[in-house]
Amino acid sequence: MNKLMTVLLIVIALCAVPYSALGAQVDGVDIVNYGIYVADDNSQVRSAKINEAEQASQEKAWKLLKKGDRIPAKMATSFGIEYIIKGAPAGEPVEITLRYLHPTISNPKTGKKYTSQEVSIDAQVGKKIHEGYTFDHEWELVTGAWVIQVFYDGRKLAEQYFTVYKP
Repeated sequence: MNKLMTVLLIVIALCAVPYSALGAQVDGVDIVNYGIYVADDNSQVRSAKINEAEQASQEKAWKLLKKGDRIPAKMATSFGIEYIIKGAPAGEPVEITLRYLHPTISNPKTGKKYTSQEVSIDAQVGKKIHEGYTFDHEWELVTGAWVIQVFYDGRKLAEQYFTVYKP
């Protein structure tokens, strides 16, 4: 009887813990927009980029210029996705991993070749987030299939395919 009482008390104690103290429940991701974006230097949103250290963050805000999955391989072109993390409780912080898959990019300064890159970001359940890529260097202008994937806790929650073409 003593073990049963202990188990019952543990169950009651767990039920009394506030939901947010248990962490976020992430049910998925809704991609709400995708396409070509233009930077708005007046506010801030995260944008993932690779450089010699393979990852960096560039703070900008983004405005959707043209919805679609066909992206011209032109300098200063930015493309990406806007998404909302579904789950509870709203506003709960979560760590999201973004994976960018693309044809081989060769960095002439380092000699490194890339076919993918990953970056982890802090996000919030229920908040709209922008992630994207900007062609900052001539050597990044590779045509073909590009994919942005969103992961949480090792689970792929969403992906968006793009076709980068030579204009």
